[in-house]
Amino acid sequence: MHNLRGFAIVLVIVAHSISALSTANDIALLRSALTNATVLFVVISGYFFSLLESRYSYYSYLVNKFKNVVFPYLFLSLPAALLYVMDLKQNHPWIDMSSFSQLGYVYKYLYLIGTGAHLGPLWFIPMIVLFFFTFPILRKIKKTRLLYIIFLLSLFMSYNVGRPELNNQVFQSFVYFLPAYLFGMILQKNEVLVSELATLSILLLPVFCIFTLFIYYFYGYNSSIDNLLKLVLSLLTFAFFHEKLNFDFKPLSFLAGISFYLYFVHGYFISLLRILLKEYSVGLPEIIIMMLVFICVITTSALSYFILRKVFYKRRRFFLGSDY
Repeated sequence: MHNLRGFAIVLVIVAHSISALSTANDIALLRSALTNATVLFVVISGYFFSLLESRYSYYSYLVNKFKNVVFPYLFLSLPAALLYVMDLKQNHPWIDMSSFSQLGYVYKYLYLIGTGAHLGPLWFIPMIVLFFFTFPILRKIKKTRLLYIIFLLSLFMSYNVGRPELNNQVFQSFVYFLPAYLFGMILQKNEVLVSELATLSILLLPVFCIFTLFIYYFYGYNSSIDNLLKLVLSLLTFAFFHEKLNFDFKPLSFLAGISFYLYFVHGYFISLLRILLKEYSVGLPEIIIMMLVFICVITTSALSYFILRKVFYKRRRFFLGSDY
């Protein structure tokens, strides 16, 4: 499953790379397919929670998550937060900047940290922190059949509320991604389901991918329907990796090892490239530009990790979210 985590962060960065383009008309279908790639990331989070929860008490679990997720988030996102706190950046997709600018420095910072609004991908962190706080509830229901009942109820709620269009509602995001997290727990608890699908996944995964593309092409993107599609794709992807990539594949293993760091920082490089692409016209097909953006972002993000790893060395897990 380590390789799968690396693959998930690749999908997330590819999806965000499209946002660097001023237009994405020629790759609209690809954008629809990747828009909700975070579902797989959340399924994997639920899987690893279920796998490792017995090692922790509630207190030790929260301490662990503060050290490995929350503090690196606070540290690595500080430059982005300061741009808004110091009024150096005046535009935002969904914050009312005229009202925001009237707030004191502390209130500005707390608002940004609580919503992840200071850098595109960071909405995910306040949302996943809500899952951390539900540790005792999730631990208890994991051991009973309530897990399956609550999973079905969460699917119903998720379908009805949908994903917030601008990722600007933390609690709505939590409700939307709850079935993905619970599904990861179910997969860990019933690993025989993954193993039984392993051989068939080689055929089923590409077939279902084509099916989802037809859905996007004829009906467009709908976050409620897409969540259901992505859960099935997650199951088949789990099975495929169990069958074909259940070994130490160095590139994906490396990306998995620094996956949270990549999540924290790749938004900086995408933002920079978005500015450059608006400033300078590039006469290339959109798919080529998107691929070049992805290569540039993942390369520079990884290189920045190696540089910062030398700076923080033994404390790199605490500051960077990885001890690779």
